[in-house]
Amino acid sequence: MVLGAFTSCEEKEKKYPKYPEIMQMTTSKSGEVTIYLAGEEPATIDWGDGSAKVTKELPPYYPFARFSHQYTGTNERTIKISGNNVTYLESRFNELMSLDVSKNTALIYLLCNFNQKISHLDISKNTALFELRCDDNRLSYLDVSQNTALSDLSCGSNMLFSLDVSNNTVLTSLGCSNNPLKDLDVSNNTILTSLRCSNNQLKDLDVSNNTRLRDLYCQVNQLSDLDLSANTVLALLLCNSNRLTSLDLSVNSALETVYCQNNRLQADALDVLFGSLHNKTIFGTLPGGGGTHPIPKTINVANNPGTDSCTPSIAEENGWMVIVKTD
Repeated sequence: MVLGAFTSCEEKEKKYPKYPEIMQMTTSKSGEVTIYLAGEEPATIDWGDGSAKVTKELPPYYPFARFSHQYTGTNERTIKISGNNVTYLESRFNELMSLDVSKNTALIYLLCNFNQKISHLDISKNTALFELRCDDNRLSYLDVSQNTALSDLSCGSNMLFSLDVSNNTVLTSLGCSNNPLKDLDVSNNTILTSLRCSNNQLKDLDVSNNTRLRDLYCQVNQLSDLDLSANTVLALLLCNSNRLTSLDLSVNSALETVYCQNNRLQADALDVLFGSLHNKTIFGTLPGGGGTHPIPKTINVANNPGTDSCTPSIAEENGWMVIVKTD
């Protein structure tokens, strides 16, 4: 019996070897904290409140192993994760106050958005990082210069005064809305397909090198000019609430949706805009399936100074639905 117990413990120890600590996070959340991990080896979580440590086998990348723990009280707790090569960490809506992933150099996916309290995030050692989502925190600085493999970066709703993505040349999606950014240089991000930089303080935005751009959200800034002549595959444009006095979309034949309300477009500028819209029929799959259908094309020009005297029929004759007033 004793020999059997010894053998069982030995097998367990062999199955779950003692790995070094590779992550640490602090939370003050009262309630349930949930963390998702993935990798190729087991991982152990120490919840920091004296409860038993939890060890699980981790699947490679997807799907994920789910760790969940109930907290009571509002005292700060330090959660420690031990493992060998955790590649995926998701800890969202957990009121994390700090997060240290500097020892986890194998990390590929990091989702720590909607915590609202993280003010510092060092990812300089995570050079394999492919996707980073750190929205809705309190970051005033984010250095992604070492993350040259980064393809998807979402850092909106923070307090970033600057963002340098010049080294992130394989970036395909960038979301940095709701920050106090005054400048944004995306000239090196030549394979970018989605750019979301709304609700900042941008006076200029050069997207001439972003020829693969399909979605552009640049509303609520201070743009007085927007040159889209190089963005021939652009399908979605939201540039409302800026200072635009003209807008030429004559080369953007793939456009499906344009929001340019709340700008400074006079009637003649609106008519020129309407005339630049392509009458090319866009086909796609609508909800419900049934094959491909023509996609409705919409342009919203409400609350521009020229909406009362412009000629929406110019665009309507090319198959566009024109919104000139909002309720």
